[in-house]
Amino acid sequence: MADCSALNTTPITLREDDGTLTQQGAVLVIAEHTVTVNNLTDLDLVTVQLTSGFVGVGPTITIEAAVDGNVLFGGTHAPPLNVIPAQTAEYDPPGPQTGISIVLRTTVQFASAAPSPAEWDVNYRITCAPNSGTTTTTTPPTSPTSGPTTAFISERANRLLEESPDRPRLVRKRLESLWGGGEAESSVSAYADPRRFDLKASRSGGSAYVSLRSLSSVNAADFILASEPPIPEPSPGSESCWDAWAEAHYMNFQDAGDRQGNFAVGYVGIDCLVHPAIMVGFLGQVDWMDDEIGNVNSDTDGLGWMAGPYATARLTPNLYFDIRAAWGQSDNDVNVAGVTGSFDTTRWLVSGQLTGNLRHGDIRVTPEISLSYIGEDQDGYIDSNGTTVSSRNVGLGRLRFGPEISRRYQMASGIIIEPHLALRGLWDFDGTGVTVGGINYSQAEGFRGMTEIGFIVQRPDDFNIRAVFKYDGIGVSDYNAYGGQLWINVPLN
Repeated sequence: MADCSALNTTPITLREDDGTLTQQGAVLVIAEHTVTVNNLTDLDLVTVQLTSGFVGVGPTITIEAAVDGNVLFGGTHAPPLNVIPAQTAEYDPPGPQTGISIVLRTTVQFASAAPSPAEWDVNYRITCAPNSGTTTTTTPPTSPTSGPTTAFISERANRLLEESPDRPRLVRKRLESLWGGGEAESSVSAYADPRRFDLKASRSGGSAYVSLRSLSSVNAADFILASEPPIPEPSPGSESCWDAWAEAHYMNFQDAGDRQGNFAVGYVGIDCLVHPAIMVGFLGQVDWMDDEIGNVNSDTDGLGWMAGPYATARLTPNLYFDIRAAWGQSDNDVNVAGVTGSFDTTRWLVSGQLTGNLRHGDIRVTPEISLSYIGEDQDGYIDSNGTTVSSRNVGLGRLRFGPEISRRYQMASGIIIEPHLALRGLWDFDGTGVTVGGINYSQAEGFRGMTEIGFIVQRPDDFNIRAVFKYDGIGVSDYNAYGGQLWINVPLN
């Protein structure tokens, strides 16, 4: 073994009395010398020289110099030539190498039995000059699964932000508050005097809430079953603030390049009304998404989970604040035209929202503004072709704002009909874009709009229905989503 600097040694001579000489029969003589080189760098330069050669009796002689089986130079010299001409070749390593073999071989072929003594010799010299070679830049192969993987994670981040849970909010738990219900006793400002602060049992403590929400480009339904029956005043020590709930969302989306996919997420949570105007809780979620991009024949799907705390407060009779944080992981598979891979991710999410409420007679305007951010770290993986896909981070921030405008109509039967129109602006930042099959799929910086139109029907017995049609994608090309929502409240008493 030798490194670059140790190669600058005395000449190497192969001759008739060389210790490596092998005689095969009477007419063929082979002499071989091997130098093993360790620790070559990309910038080392190895030079192999045949400095001189002599054949005394006139046989045919063949010389060869090779590195790991790759011939640097060689040739055959026949009589009457007695002097072998000098030759030089260089070897520039394509990158760091260790354990390479430089083989010097001389084959002497006699026309008849070799005379004794057979006089011949060939002289070589091997040298190495550090930092004299050129840097070889090798571009690693790119896996066909790399682009669809990033596009999948980016779209899932978009869906997770947009399909956030709706149930853990006071405006959903206390629908009457938007029309003035409970103002005197259920806002933080109403309890500014510490002498008035106490813990009160939630009227929905012990109630069961289930929300089934589905959003798709063709048809959707959202069902919420709520029970808030009149309950007697709790006896001392029996007060409870706990409430459990569940909610599910589904969405079908389309994009350019014959792209389509499905997204579903289910939430379960438990919360406590620790103050008549403050609620805290903890939720968990399981989400699934399938993403197909037709122009590259890709199919990516993943199953993930997240969990974390949330809180909501009625700051004043007409101002609400919601905050949430979550962390989780996912397991995913990708297939692009038969090339497959599996990868894991870790993700986190934070969001906060302010909701206001203005009323004038039977008209209300409920503006909201929210700020959310999600980050997802994808682990590196090796696809079925043996190509490495590097780890990466995908992030997306979103500012969401806009009003909901509603008008109430009181029927003689006591039924209330409340049509409403909502306009939302979405400004995304710090997003991640990727090009797949020549099409840029990007949840990156930019603005788009969405609109909702719907109605609420309320009966005197607290049975109510809310239906909504939604269009997302105003102001952007190619990407769009259509959705609907049906929300049914059924008293269980």
